[in-house]
Amino acid sequence: MAKDEKAQFDAVRVKYRQMGGIVRGLGVEWENFARRHRTWKTDLPNLMPGLLREEQYRNRQRSQNQFVPSMKNFSTWINGRWWTIEPPDSPIEKTDTLRDAQRKRRLREDWEDYLKSKTLEELRAMWKDPKCTAPRWLIKEIAQTKKEQYE
Repeated sequence: MAKDEKAQFDAVRVKYRQMGGIVRGLGVEWENFARRHRTWKTDLPNLMPGLLREEQYRNRQRSQNQFVPSMKNFSTWINGRWWTIEPPDSPIEKTDTLRDAQRKRRLREDWEDYLKSKTLEELRAMWKDPKCTAPRWLIKEIAQTKKEQYE
């Protein structure tokens, strides 16, 4: 680990504190980040842009007199990979929160390659199977793209 990587992480940590978030010491937060994310070297350059996106979103919500929740603890923000979430351009609807978006993204990452390897008939069988744990919305989406390819 180079000093400039730790300094880059510290800049994000300090900015997070300036935004009103609760942060712990640099050593503790760095250990948490490096331990939780095996891809920390590729994730590190994305932390500050993600934090700046969140700051812009929060400022926009405040200027429109919308509800702005308090900042999460920095370790929660890191552990939940919140820097990867794209805040919506419009006010959040109750049915499509940031947490739902994060959940959908993770489900897509987990299931997409597997479902794309299936034939259209296998996808239909999965759709009908009550024991299938794959997300139905993703099965439907992939089945529709496969159906369009055959037409």
